[in-house]
Amino acid sequence: MAIRNFSEKSLTAEVLKRVGSAPDKRTRQVMRSLVKHLHAFVREARPTQEEWFQGIQFLTQTGHLCDDKRQEFILMSDTLGVSMLVDFINYGKAGKATESTVLGPFFVEGAGYFGIGGFQCYFCSNVSSLSMLNTRRIGRAPQMSAMRDSVAYADEPDNTRIIGALKLTGRTPSAFSIGVLNSLTAREEAPVAFGSGTGPQGERIVEPMTNYFAGRVAKDLRGGATVVKLMATSVYRNLDDPYLVERLSRNSEALGLSTEMWWKKRTYRLMAQLAGTHLAGDTAAVRRVKSSRSVNG
Repeated sequence: MAIRNFSEKSLTAEVLKRVGSAPDKRTRQVMRSLVKHLHAFVREARPTQEEWFQGIQFLTQTGHLCDDKRQEFILMSDTLGVSMLVDFINYGKAGKATESTVLGPFFVEGAGYFGIGGFQCYFCSNVSSLSMLNTRRIGRAPQMSAMRDSVAYADEPDNTRIIGALKLTGRTPSAFSIGVLNSLTAREEAPVAFGSGTGPQGERIVEPMTNYFAGRVAKDLRGGATVVKLMATSVYRNLDDPYLVERLSRNSEALGLSTEMWWKKRTYRLMAQLAGTHLAGDTAAVRRVKSSRSVNG
């Protein structure tokens, strides 16, 4: 890009001029806003060439980790709070309604107490952090469809009701951080009609009553230079319908351990994570869960 009488402001103006030629009005609006804020960030942060290249490498490695089943940029968007902000801008909050789905129907604050830490490797292409808990499952849309057994019409609920929930987080004077979460969701049924009949003629269970539990304990050692985390999760479903028995695991548990150590004024770092899972239920249901790569069943 050749520009006469170059300056920080003239460069921004030139880029804005070029993106302003985009044929679509919305594209022009988004790109102009992106260029303005991106250039303002660079002028404020004043990155060195080395820092700029490290940023490029980070984005490159993130792209290398993505495939048709794994989207690391979504995780980065979540970490930076962008996903949450976009969701809130589009859906917001009305009256006493629960928060938007990105925030989760119940648990928002204290999310840092329910994980075993991120795992980073800039030279690897097949590693990722162990995800021990996904709170978006609590209160989500029912998993099963009511359109079965000759059902012609079904009025399926949009989400699963939360009967009750408890969350406890905090730190102790001895450098322990503790997080405990438990939530009970209701059994959901959908009114259904068969054939050409009018009005509800029966019901189909689309989500069983389920209890979710997660607990994590972390300990800081060596003045914070070493952190050890232990986390356990459990999901238990009350399966009293043969259709659900064949498709959902009855209970699942997971236990994870992680550590992060720093040396030489945080020049060197060692990260390690280990987790194990247990599934119980009908053979077909367990096989289905394992093929979906789900930790918590």
